[in-house]
Amino acid sequence: VSQSRYTEAVKGIKAETLVLAGASDVAVPLMHLQKLHELIPGSTLKVIENAGHLMGVEEPGQVNSIMKAFLR
Repeated sequence: VSQSRYTEAVKGIKAETLVLAGASDVAVPLMHLQKLHELIPGSTLKVIENAGHLMGVEEPGQVNSIMKAFLR
């Protein structure tokens, strides 16, 4: 998928969207997730400071709290 097709598809997301990022993620760097957040209208970006790509394993309590709050 080309960058422009991806960008246009993401801009079309209408659902409430949570973009969850690990601050130390080297697989999907924070700057990419910040851009994703900017492209999705009304999205919410949350960053887990002490986590990388496996944030659900590294910081399960934080991830669960953020997801519970978002889904309420």
